[in-house]
Amino acid sequence: MSVSFNKEQNSAQKKCPINERFVFNFRILSYSFRKLEISVEGLDKTIDYNSEYFFWFVENLIYFLSKNKYALRWDYEKITLFNLENLQLAENLDDFKSKFKLITTFDLEHN
Repeated sequence: MSVSFNKEQNSAQKKCPINERFVFNFRILSYSFRKLEISVEGLDKTIDYNSEYFFWFVENLIYFLSKNKYALRWDYEKITLFNLENLQLAENLDDFKSKFKLITTFDLEHN
């Protein structure tokens, strides 16, 4: 699915490779009162892992959910992600997972 961002962008956002379209592919496995289970299906294009990667991922996830008519970000209690290995982060996967605790508006977990 290809979607463009139409809102104004600050300089940090202009550097983000996901501003032009979805990069991360998600599939909803389960949705029940404020809890989601989502499979990470892969990427549309390669993004080098860096300090911003996790935040681009989360923004892409929230954008995906809002475009598909799921609740707003503050309405979630818990989002559990499956198949993170599909991101092909190799040795960076543990660092990526360690950032989950930085999200405070909902519980972000991985399986």
